[in-house]
Amino acid sequence: MVWQPVYLFTSRGRKFVRDMMPIRRIFKFFVDRILYNLGLREHNPCIQRLGYVEKAEYWALVWGTAVMIVTGFMLWFDYWFIHFLPKGILDVALVVHFWEAWFASLAILVWHLYSVVFNSHVYPMNPSWITGTMPEDMYAHEHPGHLEEAREDTEAMIREQLDKVRGREEADGKDE
Repeated sequence: MVWQPVYLFTSRGRKFVRDMMPIRRIFKFFVDRILYNLGLREHNPCIQRLGYVEKAEYWALVWGTAVMIVTGFMLWFDYWFIHFLPKGILDVALVVHFWEAWFASLAILVWHLYSVVFNSHVYPMNPSWITGTMPEDMYAHEHPGHLEEAREDTEAMIREQLDKVRGREEADGKDE
């Protein structure tokens, strides 16, 4: 929660936000995936860097966090808020807070656990939560339309890191 706003101001963070925005094509992917899962379409739709599942889960997290913070503060400081708002608003905040907690818990237990643990192509788990990276074959299955761009991004980051190391080595060689 603390790192996310900081990250969003970096160049990679801004690219992440652009990629996370819902676009018209994502709705076509959603319909195509339903048709594929029902056996009405032969090919699995090509998902780019982030599919509708990742986008929906991310925006649900952002929305849920905002709702929980706002309603939580209203309930935590109810004696202060009661001076400005009718009691009915605080009652609604209590109901919204309660149900948002349930929705978040169920989303984590059902949707998220299935996506990253129990789905047959990631079982026994997606290792990216430990390593920060996904095996290439798993990434190719999840995001076939983004594989080449991901390779290029990875190579560019490696070159950048090597240039930094070489620059430090040259600076250390001049000091001696």
